[in-house]
Amino acid sequence: MLSNHRHLLPAFLATGAFTAIALGQPYTFQRTNSIDLAPFFFGGGTSQFGVNPISVAFDGSTAWVGGYQNAPGVGTVGVVRIGSPLSATPSAAGLTGTGASSAASQFRGFTQLAALNDELYIGYDVNPPEGTTPFIRKINGTTGDQLWQVTNPFFGARPFAMAIDPRGGATNDGTLGVPGLGVMSQDPFVSGGARFTLRLTDGAAVYGPGSVVGQGGAGVFQTAGQTIGFSNRDIAFDDNGNFLLSTGQGHAVATRAGNNSFVQFNVPTPGAGSTGVLRKNENVLNGEGIAGVFIPTRAADPNSGTATLMAVSMRVPSGDTLTYTQQDNTTQAPVSARHVHIRNLHGSLTGNPQAALTGAEDFFTGEYSGQVKDLAVGRDANGNPVLMVLSFSDRRLDIYQVEPTFTAAGGDWDTASNWNLSLIASGATQNARFTGAGGTVTLNSARTTKLLKLGGSGSYTITGNGTLTTQAPDGKGAHIAVLAGNHTVAVPVVAASGTDLRVPAGRTLSLPGGITGSGVSKRDDGLAQAKHVRVSALAVREGTLRISPSINPNDGVSRTADLTIQTDTGGAFLATLDLTNNGLIVTTTPQSAVRDAVLSGRAGGNWTGTGLTSSTAAANSAVTAVGLATAGELGLTTFLGQTVAATDTLVRYTRLGDANLNGTTELGDFSLLASNFNAAGGWSRGDFDFDGQVGLGDFSLLAANFNLTAPADLPRTTVPEPAAVGLLPLVLTALARVRRR
Repeated sequence: MLSNHRHLLPAFLATGAFTAIALGQPYTFQRTNSIDLAPFFFGGGTSQFGVNPISVAFDGSTAWVGGYQNAPGVGTVGVVRIGSPLSATPSAAGLTGTGASSAASQFRGFTQLAALNDELYIGYDVNPPEGTTPFIRKINGTTGDQLWQVTNPFFGARPFAMAIDPRGGATNDGTLGVPGLGVMSQDPFVSGGARFTLRLTDGAAVYGPGSVVGQGGAGVFQTAGQTIGFSNRDIAFDDNGNFLLSTGQGHAVATRAGNNSFVQFNVPTPGAGSTGVLRKNENVLNGEGIAGVFIPTRAADPNSGTATLMAVSMRVPSGDTLTYTQQDNTTQAPVSARHVHIRNLHGSLTGNPQAALTGAEDFFTGEYSGQVKDLAVGRDANGNPVLMVLSFSDRRLDIYQVEPTFTAAGGDWDTASNWNLSLIASGATQNARFTGAGGTVTLNSARTTKLLKLGGSGSYTITGNGTLTTQAPDGKGAHIAVLAGNHTVAVPVVAASGTDLRVPAGRTLSLPGGITGSGVSKRDDGLAQAKHVRVSALAVREGTLRISPSINPNDGVSRTADLTIQTDTGGAFLATLDLTNNGLIVTTTPQSAVRDAVLSGRAGGNWTGTGLTSSTAAANSAVTAVGLATAGELGLTTFLGQTVAATDTLVRYTRLGDANLNGTTELGDFSLLASNFNAAGGWSRGDFDFDGQVGLGDFSLLAANFNLTAPADLPRTTVPEPAAVGLLPLVLTALARVRRR
């Protein structure tokens, strides 16, 4: 049901063993962006672009997505243009020109797109007499205006597979060897289907040796009795013009022998140049090839354009289990038909570091929910391969690029030779992967990453005079993720986008440089600890976020507008924010919600609960606590070096009895308690035991700590000054009188 286009892709080695990347270093793909197409393609038949996206083309600078009509009756399908798809800020808009849309009956649409130099080629799939004549159309890729159109019967009723062929076309004077538009029909034609080439300038047929290649064999491709099916679903070409076909049962490859000739690929006795086609590539026992592409080689590699890898999308009749049989009849373990599979050209996984793309990479979205996908490829500005995956059911376009991976055993972040393929991580679409043996990495510049991956067999420490910014593409979140081990990011972290700190159970992420900026969310059940967190929104979803103990309280104070600590449906707190010996300013979340979190963390006075707590108070629970008040209640405009407003909630680890949260119990705290004695409580009014009332119990706590400063870790043994001791009998007498009133 879905096939392809294809920009100029790479090829493959005609003979010999296959490695992950031809003549180069292996790499893995990161998902640099996920573009939501639901605003253009939606149900009910009301969208001018179609119900679902079904085809994608990419010419290196622009991507286009074609629509499919699933609703009953006749609707409209169109094309969405995506500008700068490899940037952090891609732009998507529907084309409105004369050739960018068409009426479409149910289960038909723009099933094929191909692009070259901002010109777009559209294949409309239909079986007459459904009401619309099938066509292949060329339009301006920016305006959508039609440039030419050819119709049935030239290419059969269903131009179901289409791609740019870099060597199969012709100039107007008939010279072969220039780019053309390769087309493969699905319906029986020339013994079961045919490969055509159309001239790009006017759509005229290109003739020459091998310009029309039939399937033969009663509608099936086969070599030595191995069948890959009859239904042509997709074709692709690499930079050298080699040919990949996806059919109703698998995939097959032909090696270019001339401008318009092919030979069988990787068989003992290749066929004659113009005869033909294909050897079996993969035999997918219970599925059909929906889409297939050659993965481009790196432009910097020797013999660039000769690739060893392909990416394929498959569909199975029921369920999601897919079984592969490669060329040597070796059967691979069942895999998911929802994934995009990366294979060597004979179907094997040998030397391939990444077997599949699930759609859940890099935490943008969940896994692909449907089987039908279209694929497009090209190269980025560095000459490295790009793979685009269009999901029919999920209505999204995912962009995959080479993942920057630090391969040295420590060293300078800014040294290219320390990174695989010399690709230094920097940018809002780039990961920074550290998964080797560990070591110290020096960062003396300002670098940006959307996902810092920390794992491997050892621990990494990122230190230096630089700054690490976490930033993701528009509408996406950034991440610092611990995959294994315990790691330290000692440089300051700036969250330019909302950033998740992902630390699994039993692991630790340390951020002694602190984190500032946009929202931060602690994920997973491990421990993240930071010098301070000063952000617009702070959420602790799982596990523990700990503010490291500080010597100077102004260094350790954290600040957020919104504070969320995860609760269950009954309101019980499930995660922990541990202030240790520090303070916190909350500017937007109501004080009542902050107090609920503090009461949960207090755990009856032991400070061992979930919610908002202090492990330092837990070690000193007889004399310390976490107090809270609004700045207005205390008459403060600054708190621990931070400017505050009257409505801001101030939270601090301190001595029991420190009503004004200045870190020391003194006469000012007594005055606050005395003026509210026997009245409703609140920490700033003297309710230090959180029972809702100011009474003798609270005074006893204040008296026991009078004239003492909150300890950093353990309680100090300082004895109250004699003058303060002399005041205590008078205070007790005064309070007793108040109590008798």
